[in-house]
Amino acid sequence: MSHAPGILVVDDQAEDLRALAAMLAPLGREVVAAPSGEEALRRLLDEDFAVVVMDVRTPGLDAFETVELIKRRPRHADIAVLFLTAADGDAEQITRRYESGAVDYVLKPVEADVLRSKVAMLLELQRKSAELRASEGRFRAAFEGAPIGMGLSTVEGEWLEVNAALCELLGRPAATLLRDPPRLEPGELRVARSDGSSAHAIVSVSQALDSQGQPLNYVWQLVDVTEQRRAAAEREARAEAEAVADAMGKLQRVTEPALEHLELRELLEQLVVRIREVFDADLARILLVDYEDESRLTVGAASGFESGGVSRAADVELAGMLERGLGHALELAHRVGHGLDLGARLALGGRPALLGHVHELPDVVERLPLA
Repeated sequence: MSHAPGILVVDDQAEDLRALAAMLAPLGREVVAAPSGEEALRRLLDEDFAVVVMDVRTPGLDAFETVELIKRRPRHADIAVLFLTAADGDAEQITRRYESGAVDYVLKPVEADVLRSKVAMLLELQRKSAELRASEGRFRAAFEGAPIGMGLSTVEGEWLEVNAALCELLGRPAATLLRDPPRLEPGELRVARSDGSSAHAIVSVSQALDSQGQPLNYVWQLVDVTEQRRAAAEREARAEAEAVADAMGKLQRVTEPALEHLELRELLEQLVVRIREVFDADLARILLVDYEDESRLTVGAASGFESGGVSRAADVELAGMLERGLGHALELAHRVGHGLDLGARLALGGRPALLGHVHELPDVVERLPLA
């Protein structure tokens, strides 16, 4: 015998019990006999049965009352009851059979094939119902205990259930979410919580189908990525701060206090070399305003112009550009690229970059003889 729930046969006639057991044996389920309704109830206290086959005219406790008592127990609410009766023409009795909780009946004298086919059908229905309940139980446990936010909605958009994780993520109780559900689309969602805080979530959705393959429900899943987004923002800010600190460090290396004691010509020569080294530049040149002709710039110092046929010394038309600061660096880049023989060298890099800085030197520049 299998360990699946068996069949309980209730009849006050011992020979009928033996005959019924023989008819049902080929179904492969354990068949348990009870001579009365009272005995059937006692059996049901300790054992589970898939089907009860019961003679309507069992003496003692009325058969209909027995079934009503069985059905009152939540444990046996779904048990299938098959009545055996000889009162085929009694419409009232037949109606009463179904009202009491029976699902079918068989007329006496019982035909073995008819009885087996009906009991087999009830056993299969019971098996499928048990599997469905188990599946629903597993889904319920997974749904409620999921560490991510989950919600169940109809295809029409009505929300049916939400789990605790979704309530926590969205910052709203279940009753509020079901009454006023969120409008979700697959993708990333920024959530404004009722307490003023915010959260980020990745939204995905899957479709549950019915037995005919038709859309039944939507299962929504929201994964909280708030900490990941916060960590990414912190990494970006840290990288930006490090880049600024690196740039400041390079500038400090160029303008360290040790240069203060040099003569201006030597200072400029040292500066231009350091600028080129620190910023890993191909060319570097310091241009100074010629105070005898303030519309032009002349070369104060240069580095990297010793090879490649690029001219070291040439005047630059100022034309009122540099005195307004770095905002015009692109215009200067254009002029440098086309007016100072730098185009050939800068073009080697494909897309040249220019670093410019405006700084006012001491008055001694006015007395510096410029080449």
